[in-house]
Amino acid sequence: LVKNSWITGSPARDRISNFDIEAAAARARATLGLTEGKPVVLWGGQVRHTGKALAEIVAALNEIGRDVYLVPREHPRMKTEAPEELPKWERALAEFRTGTLVPDSSGCDMQSLIACATVAVSMYSTVLTEAAALRRQAIAALYPDVGLVSFREETDGRMEEFPLVELGCARKAENRDELRSALSAAYAHNLDLEEAQARI
Repeated sequence: LVKNSWITGSPARDRISNFDIEAAAARARATLGLTEGKPVVLWGGQVRHTGKALAEIVAALNEIGRDVYLVPREHPRMKTEAPEELPKWERALAEFRTGTLVPDSSGCDMQSLIACATVAVSMYSTVLTEAAALRRQAIAALYPDVGLVSFREETDGRMEEFPLVELGCARKAENRDELRSALSAAYAHNLDLEEAQARI
């Protein structure tokens, strides 16, 4: 039976097959009190190394100096599995000074946050997978000493590169300069990921 079976899709993603992006984005903006025209940067946190990665995002945003909304979303297991990350997370957010911090987005599901975001940023979270599936801008912050090393640890060294980057569905940033460049391009909707995303 098994050898005559085929996996033809990703059931976990079926819920977004008929997802109304515009309606979800409007609901999220209303819930969070976000105004139109101001970029929304969604940070999808992970369990390990997320505090240092978030600090890099904040530093890049501050250096760009654009007035944006920053919506940081904690990984649900961070506080229990990596409690040492919480003070790093809080220190990183305390440094944000160019725009408006949205500290509590719990009133919105992740798909709605992605829908209203100008760009979704994470290391290699499923947030980026959902952003790609929804044809939204996505940046994978994979610094060699933070995101990329975590990715390779979690995949037991079997994967050298994050698949969404290989597929062209997310822009990879390996350092602060690349992160600033990617964020600036995202503000102008110039990450050019749509064609590759449409193929997945």
